[in-house]
Amino acid sequence: MDFFQHIWNFFAPFFTQIWDFLVYIFTLHGNFDWRIAGKYLFNPYILQGVWLTLRLAILAQATGTLIGLFLALFKDPRFVITAAPPFDRIFKGLLLPLRLFADFYIWLFRGTPLLVQLIIIFNVLPFFYITLDPFTTAFLGLSLNEGAYMAEIIRAGISSVDSGQMEAAKSLGMTYGQAMRRIVLPQAFRVIIPPLGNEFNSMMKNTSLASVIALLELFGTAEQFAASQFAELELYFVACVWYLALTTIWGQVQKWLERAFSASKQVKMMQPPWWQRMTGIRSRPAVAA
Repeated sequence: MDFFQHIWNFFAPFFTQIWDFLVYIFTLHGNFDWRIAGKYLFNPYILQGVWLTLRLAILAQATGTLIGLFLALFKDPRFVITAAPPFDRIFKGLLLPLRLFADFYIWLFRGTPLLVQLIIIFNVLPFFYITLDPFTTAFLGLSLNEGAYMAEIIRAGISSVDSGQMEAAKSLGMTYGQAMRRIVLPQAFRVIIPPLGNEFNSMMKNTSLASVIALLELFGTAEQFAASQFAELELYFVACVWYLALTTIWGQVQKWLERAFSASKQVKMMQPPWWQRMTGIRSRPAVAA
């Protein structure tokens, strides 16, 4: 017994120092209260902010993708607008202005910070007698900004499809719109999915910038509680936990989508079962009666 007591007395100072170090790290020398973090982790207002963040991100990403699709089509050199005479000449004259507009749009929104865009939209539109609530302003700013990035992503996806696919579709009598909808875009979608998933991941985090225009999304709600409770570190930690939860769940969804739409997955589905590949036995196709 004395032997074990002697061993404990020898190692006790080391254990004490390690414990004090861990307490110092995890409580930031007493400046972080885990009880406050646990209290607000599932606070109803925090959960409401999480739902608002997710809703805003989904709507802005969907709208931005639609904007990016039109911009990518405008930049496509094969893009045409068909119409009956004499309107065909008018629409052909619009092709160059549309391409210039797409280039200017992408240059403008990719070259300026998203935070600045949100503040300008929120403060400038009232001068034109257009007053928007914080949610609509955030939705508009995030959508317009995302459209510029999605335009380049979709354009790269369309360019990855061999140009012969479009020519073959035209030889079958398809219009440009039909060929894009039925032939080109379904193939380009496999290339678009990975960067699209990354963009939505960034979108969920970029919604935090809407707190500067008084939108009570996840970060805005956490910021208000932090100011009223004088617990900035604890509430910002709560916000980080929820952002990590959202992005982690979406990461798994993105992996599933990539596997579902990948070319290698489709080839694998066409292969026979493993036991047929090992034994060489092939099932005969059914003969129609």
